[in-house]
Amino acid sequence: MTKLDDLIQQIEAEAEAEGPGAVAEYHQLRTRFRLAHELRAARLEKGLTQTELAQLTEIGQPEISKIESGDSNPTVSTLDVLFAALDLDLYALRPAQVEALATA
Repeated sequence: MTKLDDLIQQIEAEAEAEGPGAVAEYHQLRTRFRLAHELRAARLEKGLTQTELAQLTEIGQPEISKIESGDSNPTVSTLDVLFAALDLDLYALRPAQVEALATA
């Protein structure tokens, strides 16, 4: 295991010790960061900068930056626009992603 894995396990244990509310908050954050990672990876695979994606979607570059860093909780409409620009299907997530969201 890596130090990051150890840290994640520690955070999970602390959330469980605090109760269901903390566990739910932890899962929401984990899902948000996984989604942020997927969006950034898709943008980079397309060879786009955040500014270019902003021009394609009419979503401000600062907002794209916040979404990609996990500092924003985008609406489904915003995600739909970003997914369309990146040729992703918001409603057809890969099995691993569906499993990740289901356990979140």
